[in-house]
Amino acid sequence: CFGVDRCMFGSDWPVCTLAKADYKRVFDLLQHLLSSMTVEDKKKIFRENAAKFYKLDLN
Repeated sequence: CFGVDRCMFGSDWPVCTLAKADYKRVFDLLQHLLSSMTVEDKKKIFRENAAKFYKLDLN
């Protein structure tokens, strides 16, 4: 099973518009679904894991 260290957010933009959703609605839904997670885990999903995987310097 995958933990937060192996997950990252992807907006699926613009495909989500086919479901009559916009970026804000998709993001708000994900925030709601992840509301029980710690701030540290959400940072991994929304930022840190992608930066590590794609070797991005976010400083």
